[in-house]
Amino acid sequence: AYSISIKQTQGFMSAHHPPFPVVFLACLVCASALGAGSVLAWAPWSQPWITPLVYGALYVCLALCGRPIMVAALALAFGLAQHGTGHGWIFTALVDKAGLSIAFALLSASIFMLYLASFMALPAYLWARLFLRGGTSARLPGVAAAAALAALWATGEWARGHLFNGFSSLSMGYAWLDTPLAGVLPLTGLHGLGLGAYAICFGWIPAVEHLIRRKPWPAILLTVGLICTLVSGQWGSSMPWIVAEGEPMSFRLIQTAVRPKDKFEPTAIPGQIDELTTRMMEEPASLILAPETALPVFFHQLPAGVVDKLSHFSSLHHSHLFVGVARMGSRQEGHNGLLHIRPDSAQLQFLDKALLMPFGEYSPAGFQWFSKRVHFALKDLAPGAPGQQAFVVRDHRIAALICHEDSANWLARRRARDASVLLNPSNLAWFEHSAAISQGLAMARVRALETGRPILRVANGGVTAHIDHHGEVMGQLPTDGIGVLKGLVQPVQGTTPYSRIGDAPALAACCLTFLVAAGRQMRRRDLRTRG
Repeated sequence: AYSISIKQTQGFMSAHHPPFPVVFLACLVCASALGAGSVLAWAPWSQPWITPLVYGALYVCLALCGRPIMVAALALAFGLAQHGTGHGWIFTALVDKAGLSIAFALLSASIFMLYLASFMALPAYLWARLFLRGGTSARLPGVAAAAALAALWATGEWARGHLFNGFSSLSMGYAWLDTPLAGVLPLTGLHGLGLGAYAICFGWIPAVEHLIRRKPWPAILLTVGLICTLVSGQWGSSMPWIVAEGEPMSFRLIQTAVRPKDKFEPTAIPGQIDELTTRMMEEPASLILAPETALPVFFHQLPAGVVDKLSHFSSLHHSHLFVGVARMGSRQEGHNGLLHIRPDSAQLQFLDKALLMPFGEYSPAGFQWFSKRVHFALKDLAPGAPGQQAFVVRDHRIAALICHEDSANWLARRRARDASVLLNPSNLAWFEHSAAISQGLAMARVRALETGRPILRVANGGVTAHIDHHGEVMGQLPTDGIGVLKGLVQPVQGTTPYSRIGDAPALAACCLTFLVAAGRQMRRRDLRTRG
């Protein structure tokens, strides 16, 4: 169907020459619609099969409007529609949970969506400058140009996942989590899978066009690439480099389900602390984990006797207790973190959250005006160091990713190298009944696949789940209501290729792909100029 459409479009363009503004406006509407529809590829809908159709159609639109500024505008429209639809829960949270007016929440969310979409628009502008002729064209740029665009967009996603503590949600690799391609994740990580998926989604349209013109090599090359990706995914999914370490450990994950409007209400805090303390001591286990900020005060503000009571239970039953609580640093700066109460020592251990949620727990430079308007109990916090000491539980080293940190593959990789299990305490009640809940679980599952580590994820109003080192959910609680998830987690040892090398191979592949395609394009221009 796309081949026929391309052929008809080419004939229409060559025969009728419609005015450029008409073509651009039509493509702008199409790009916006494609961006809004593309979110069906990600959780909670998880329909990745639509991505070749969506991105293939987008590639046609970009090619028809060859002027760089127009191509950037189309990519921006696509990105705004995609992030506005897929991350609309940000606007809802700002109004319902942060107490902003609708107008100010709309302004703030729009600025953020514009920022996210720019990681598509800027690479598209560069791509158009190099690979398009600058006006309406009757012929699509070839497979090499499609590969170059894939490399640029994959690199843009990598940058988006790092700047301002990163925001990797709706990266292409997440869409392919429950497919045979997911086995690529332990080999190259999120962005390596994203590069391959983008190349397939952009490249199949020009490959079919070349096939119609009896030039089979691009289609053959794309088919070989797809087969190699599938074979790599099949091999990667077996994960032969990860083996069990010691005996399984029992765990209890306590989902508190406290609504945000009640969580930091002064009159409700004592009751929350009493209830959480009681529930943590209901039954012993090797690991007992409560959500992020489950104790909704700073550590020094806890009622007398709370820590002593938990410490006594820990020592009596040989249980390691982990509970989210904020604390004040030596310079009176606030830290969001995780408290570890050990049965073998009276000394308490803290892990401070290293990657704070932008615009929530801290405001990037120039955005203090936003922080002043939101009603967050814990804001303007200080980050902890990325490399903090791991916890030790029964001779196993345990690392943690606190809430937003599960979106950072580089941090998960760093902490997993020296750990056999990952903890993921979170608080997603701000985004209850939205796609954010499923998107967060998908990110945690990808981190498990990349690092080859099981993850114990506990949330206040989110998905509390036990995820094994293959990224499979072994057990979970309903997102609504109080509950406890119990089970056994198997510590593991070994290192995935991604944990060992990181994003370097994926970035090198992006650079090499772009340079080869750009060099080929420049040689063609030189030949045309000489001719």
